[in-house]
Amino acid sequence: MLRPLPFAHPEELVQVWEKPPDNDRNAVSPLNYLDWSEQNHVFASMTGTSGSSRTLITQGIPERIHGQAVTLRFFDVLGVAPLVGRTFTADDARPGINVIVLSDAIWRNRFGVDPALFGKTIVLDGDAWTVIGVMPPNFAIWQQSDYWTLFNIARRPEMRAPPARGRVSRAP
Repeated sequence: MLRPLPFAHPEELVQVWEKPPDNDRNAVSPLNYLDWSEQNHVFASMTGTSGSSRTLITQGIPERIHGQAVTLRFFDVLGVAPLVGRTFTADDARPGINVIVLSDAIWRNRFGVDPALFGKTIVLDGDAWTVIGVMPPNFAIWQQSDYWTLFNIARRPEMRAPPARGRVSRAP
């Protein structure tokens, strides 16, 4: 509780929620997040996350791992650089591109700190994901995560429902 947050300029970070009247959870619908982000004149930048879990199979052993789908600027807003490799770029947001950033723990425990893993694919729930980076040890926000993927939000009416978690924004 007394440790400083592991982010660049944590004093500039704020969390924004919405509380729909018919929902007990504090959550933000993906389309509301897009509206806020596009119409934002208060914060330097905004980012969002949504929790997820997938099955990873390595060496024939399945394991359910937990992660987060995050918006493009997530790591930039937090001011956290990867331990190895890179985080997301605008090119990664194109349709059909599946890239993933791993936690240090999953890289060590499931992939043996293999430097050849970068640029290679791993399979989660039957889908191929290209590994592009690894975050520093103990990097976490809201929950301990094994991976981060891009949260590409489509403008569809059903995306107005509030399944996404809170948002972090960088104050001006």
